[in-house]
Formats: sequence, C-alpha cells, structure tokens
Amino acid sequence: MFEPMTRIMRLAALALLAALTLTPALAWPAVFCVQTSEQLRQAMTTAGSNGQDDIIRIHSGTYPAPAPQPFIYSSDGAFDLDISGGWSPGFDATPCVYNDGEPGDTLLDGEGNRLVMSIQGQAGEAGEVRVQNLTIASALASPSSGALSITGPASGFGGEILVDRVKFSGNQGPAGGSAIRITGGNKVTVRNSIFAFNSTGNGQGVVFASMSASDQGFYFINNSLTYSFHDVSSPSATTTSGLHVNLNNDGTSQSRAYIANNLFWANETDDTWLGGVGTTYVYNNNFFFDPPASDFSDGNMSVDPQLVQIGVDFTPAAGSPLIDQGRSQPTPPFPVPRPFELDWSYGLQDFDGGGTTSRLEGANVDIGAVESPFKPDGLFQDRFEP
Repeated sequence: MFEPMTRIMRLAALALLAALTLTPALAWPAVFCVQTSEQLRQAMTTAGSNGQDDIIRIHSGTYPAPAPQPFIYSSDGAFDLDISGGWSPGFDATPCVYNDGEPGDTLLDGEGNRLVMSIQGQAGEAGEVRVQNLTIASALASPSSGALSITGPASGFGGEILVDRVKFSGNQGPAGGSAIRITGGNKVTVRNSIFAFNSTGNGQGVVFASMSASDQGFYFINNSLTYSFHDVSSPSATTTSGLHVNLNNDGTSQSRAYIANNLFWANETDDTWLGGVGTTYVYNNNFFFDPPASDFSDGNMSVDPQLVQIGVDFTPAAGSPLIDQGRSQPTPPFPVPRPFELDWSYGLQDFDGGGTTSRLEGANVDIGAVESPFKPDGLFQDRFEP
C-alpha cells in the first residue's frame, strides 16, 4: 500500500539529484594570507591562473619588491582579484583576521632601484582588480613602467581596475608615471589616494594615464597630489609634474576622463595636462596652477588648502576651504546603460580608513584624500546630528 508513494518519493529524489548535478557548483574565492615578499609574489602568480576569484590579504609590515620582475598579476578570465594591506592576527595568533591597519602600515618597497607591482589586463577577459590600503614607495620606474603599472590591450579587455586608499611616495623614473602608469585597462579608477614627493624625468606627470578609444575611461577621484617634481630644464606648455592624461578617438568611439574632488598643491609645474582626443570632465578640484582646458568644468578653485601639515598630514584643518566643497557622487536611479559621467563613486572610507572619519562627514564630501573631522565653521562634526 505504501509502494506507490515510495516510488513517487524515489522519482522526486532522482529529479532533485539530477538538478543538483546540472547546477554549477558555487565557487568560493581562494584566500591568501601573506607575510613575506615571496608569499605575495606566489599569491599574485597563482591568482592569475587558478580559474577562480582571489583575495590576497597582506599583513602589516614591509615587503621589498622582488627582482628582476615586480609583483605581477595577469588577469584570469572573468575572475576578480582583491589585494589589500593592513591585516593583523587574531587573539589566537591566527593570521589575517583583522583589517585594522592604515595604508602606511603596509609598505611595498622598491628600495630605490626597481619596480613594485604590475597589473595586466588581457584581451577577451573581464575580471575586476582592486588594490587597497597600502603604500608603494621608493621605486625606480622604467621608461614604460611605473612603481605601479596598469596595462591593457588596445581592445578586448572588459574588466575594471580600482586603486583605493594607496599612498605613493618617493618614486622616481625617467618617463611619465613614476608613481602609477596606466596604459589601457578599460575602466580604471584611482581614488582616496595620496601622491607625495614623486618625480618624473620627462615632465609627463608622476601619474600617467593613456586610454585607448575602446576603453570606458579613467576616473581620478578624491586624491591628494602634492610635491611632484620633474627634470625638464626648459618646461613647455605640455610639461606637468602632476597628472598627465592622454585620450584617444578611433572615429567610432573615444575614451574619457573624469577628474573630481582632488587636491593638487605645491607641485613644480602644471598640476594636470589633458590631451589627445576624448571627453574630459573636471569638477571641484583645488589647483595650485590654473585648471586644465576641459569639455566640462565646474566648482574648481585655487586657494590655500590649510591642511594640518602639508606633506605629512593631509587632513583639512579647522576652517579649511576644502571642507564640504567636493562634488557629490551620483545616486540612483540610473539610466541604462549608465553614462560614463554617472559611473563613479568616492567609496565609504577616506584615505585614513579606520580612523574617526568616514568618506562623507558633512553636507558634502571634502576635497582631497582625507576627510576632515571639522565643519566649515571650524567646529567638530557630530555624526549623530540630524
């Protein structure tokens, strides 16, 4: 009498088993906890070929870059990679439990004679790469590579690359991009980062970005770029010691650049140079020199930033004109497809990250990499106020 029901249950079980068999298995990311330069090198190499998402957690400490090649990652299909510094052990000494360090606590060191890191996007691939919460310093760049190099093919790479809360300091090289050199990469965002005391030999900027016509574009958001130098004895109209951007148009499509909420100050020559053929947006920056020519521009200024200690502490001091003067990030609903000028964010944390301030403390975001704890009137922000 129970046989028909038993048969039905068996058939149902077989159907469920077949469904589970046909359903792709959920792939968890591979997590690497690194505490030496060799472990970091191996983790980045493995991440480029293991066919899954990867998370690399770097313990607070100093990591000399390897030689002759730097730390290298080559994109792996549509899989993502997240690299972050500032990790520390738990109470039971288990490594990489807490991410409580600031960017200065994790140093990737070029030691004055070599490159530090290379991120390479490949044609036909579309993963996301994030480099966060660390310092890249003392690199000797080459004519075609920076302390951090981001490269992509002329076409065919559909991924995204984010550099967030990274300090670039004391890097030098003969060409543009001694701190960070970007040649392609589809959608590249550099935000909440500090550039200080870097130098370029040929006057093409310590930050160099050249985007192909098929790339979505380049975003430079809420950074502080100061004390940048070059070795050009007779500067021309195109010489810059700060940010150099070159855009391209192939007659069908063109690349774009969005420069917003940045502090450019105490640089040797022009803060920025925007060239090539593309669309440029320049909003709510504080420039030491004149703002660059652009297609769209608003809210830019040139005033003493009044930092706590420029070159050392980039926090806007009480009464700083940078407080609440940034451009608000886009908010939904968004059109589909999402336009380039609406496809950016300044994130949840400022450069200092785990400190007393978040990225947005007042009515508007501040200009620069660090959010001030003060209101425009000089009083402390009260995050509990309505």
